[in-house]
Amino acid sequence: MKLKICYDPETDTLDIGNGRPGSDGQPVAERLVAFFDENDEVVSITLENASEVLAPFLKDRIADRHAGTPTSALRDDGEPI
Repeated sequence: MKLKICYDPETDTLDIGNGRPGSDGQPVAERLVAFFDENDEVVSITLENASEVLAPFLKDRIADRHAGTPTSALRDDGEPI
């Protein structure tokens, strides 16, 4: 199964799903919504406020690509200032 990952900057949401249609979302944790198929299997999840939630993790990962560049010297898109 191939996962589809989509980030929407307008809504700041990250969607991860298998491409199958799902029902209305059900909150399963803070900022996390799951969508289920007719067999109650999860077909996708949505992370709300994704940039805020993932920023600490992603900034460190991006900094690794720019060895020697402190994270404070990186723009929000991960490129050096």
